[in-house]
Amino acid sequence: MIQALPKRLETIISMVPPSSVIADIGCDHAYTSIALVARGIASSAIACDINEGPLQSAQKNIREEQLSQKIETRLGDGLTPVSAGEADTIIIAGMGGLLMQHILTGRLHDFRHFILSPQRDLPVFRRFLIENDCFIQDECMVEEDGKFYTVMHACPANDNTDEQRKKADALYQSEAEFTYGGWNLFKKDAVLLQFLQKEQARYAAILRKTSSPDITHANKLVQIALEAYQ
Repeated sequence: MIQALPKRLETIISMVPPSSVIADIGCDHAYTSIALVARGIASSAIACDINEGPLQSAQKNIREEQLSQKIETRLGDGLTPVSAGEADTIIIAGMGGLLMQHILTGRLHDFRHFILSPQRDLPVFRRFLIENDCFIQDECMVEEDGKFYTVMHACPANDNTDEQRKKADALYQSEAEFTYGGWNLFKKDAVLLQFLQKEQARYAAILRKTSSPDITHANKLVQIALEAYQ
């Protein structure tokens, strides 16, 4: 029996819409797929990984939870094992934004929902989504063991999503919004506030010793983001 899941995985799960099929890319132990199917959020799942070792662990966990009829494992790189339209929702977490961007290039309109948790390069990744005719429907931040993670729900734009897209795109205009997440600032995300306060203290300490233009600019973005909480 799988024990309590880490806060980050629970946050990812909470953002997944009801789905017929989810595909978890880089599934590791398949904990996310198992939880989604066991809780009835997804009817079935495709758990994918590029490495045989994690996939064997996933298969073992799936068997132990008696979900082999509902969760299929596939070996392959990125989204290669999943055909267009084969899943409603794609989940990708635990990798850098640039790698995630590589995986998603050319595939953003093959599926209806993307639950994404990039660990680095977030401003570039957010721009990639919007510049490729997607919109960020929701976003939040979570803290786990002293580390901060972003989780977002992105969707491809179509004629039925015009109003949602307009609202979302209006939140992603400035550099601060792309850096820290327009939805996070709009909702006054409490965890982001913790992160910004830590960054503010860190940059202040650095600027007491040096006048680095990069740090000065980064500190300015933090100040702009903090204004959203006033």
